[in-house]
Amino acid sequence: MAKPLETKAVEQESKSDTISNDDVSKTYDIPKTRLAVVCTKYGDPLTCVSVKEIPLLLPTKNEIMIKVRYCGLNPVDFKRVMGNLKTVQTKTFPWIIGSDYCGIIVKFGRNIKNDRRFDGFKIGTRVCGQMAHMVQDGSFAEYININPYKTSIEIVPDNVRDMDAGALPLAGMTSYQGIKDYGKLKKDDKILILGGSSGCGSIGISIAKALGAKEICCTSSQEEFCKKLGATKVVNYRNAKWEEVLKGENFDVIYDCVGGVNSWNNAPKVLKKNGNYVTIVGDVEHGAGMEISALVKAGASMVSRKFWSLFDNPNYYHILMDNKKGLKDLLKMLSLGTIKIIVDEESPYNLNNIKDMLNKSIQHKAHGKLVLKIDRNDFKPNHDEVNSAEIEQKMDDNNGNAKVNSNENANVNANDVENEAINVNAKVNSNENPSNDE
Repeated sequence: MAKPLETKAVEQESKSDTISNDDVSKTYDIPKTRLAVVCTKYGDPLTCVSVKEIPLLLPTKNEIMIKVRYCGLNPVDFKRVMGNLKTVQTKTFPWIIGSDYCGIIVKFGRNIKNDRRFDGFKIGTRVCGQMAHMVQDGSFAEYININPYKTSIEIVPDNVRDMDAGALPLAGMTSYQGIKDYGKLKKDDKILILGGSSGCGSIGISIAKALGAKEICCTSSQEEFCKKLGATKVVNYRNAKWEEVLKGENFDVIYDCVGGVNSWNNAPKVLKKNGNYVTIVGDVEHGAGMEISALVKAGASMVSRKFWSLFDNPNYYHILMDNKKGLKDLLKMLSLGTIKIIVDEESPYNLNNIKDMLNKSIQHKAHGKLVLKIDRNDFKPNHDEVNSAEIEQKMDDNNGNAKVNSNENANVNANDVENEAINVNAKVNSNENPSNDE
């Protein structure tokens, strides 16, 4: 078993957990191993996920190595572990979970050094972004390698906290594109957000407010939480049906973060005839397992809804997220204070209580984004967690195969879980965040 090696990187961190990109040390010694949160088989995340010491590979010519500080948890992360996406994902066990990250640059691949598009990136620069879902490993590790040609990575403004930057990417980009690009929300429009206290729903409220929405209504059992973000009206789904309470409201946009066929069927009762219905989940409520038959059915339903939208019915969109679009705009809005990231009161979690964080997300009990802090100094390993020679060998085999095939030559698509399902639907039909907590 490889022994844990401490990094000698010198980092300066203020009490507010915000670091100026000009103040970070420019010298980093790269260790040979890293702590990572890995999945060893499909099943219950509380038994199939653990912290392991695994080998660290240097970045390829098209990659940037990041020393990770914070990672946001999204429902897609535990759904992958549960096997909900095994019909569409190509990962080989064991693999590192996670998608969102915030950290500092510690090493560049050869091509990155010579590419003028990355002149603003220096050793020690704080960055955040989203890992590509279809690559082997995710972001819940001390060090990760990012291909900036294929997925998002942006410099974090000095006044934005690491924890907020780490929580932003997937949910923020999904909601920004869903509301602005697909929903086409304009100033003084009315929007209904289904699942307002979910990860995507909560940032969606903030984004809708920043875009100038006149009315922001949402469904949630957490009225105070949603109104704090900017919601003008909250329908508690536990004791009322939104399609009855809001009947005839004529919303311009419905942004669905919950899913279920009933949401679409009830939409015409509250949505304008030419309004836009945007879902990140689809007909399967809370993103349950996706079998081929269910994907085929969903694809057929989508084609039918697209057709009927041509005849004065609401427009239907199952969001296909562009994993490189919108993060820079979101960071600027976060820096200016025009949008907010609400972090769950028990965050940040650490590597010792990662399973508590997973369980809270699975139980839909988070009040805002769940965030993991990656810090070796906080970790108190037990024998089962660290004794991982077999895991290391498998990781070596997987990483070796990945490097032989060169992931910079792979056609990586970093869309969200629901977007990957759309890709499968698209193939079947020869065509075409996050959190579902309520």
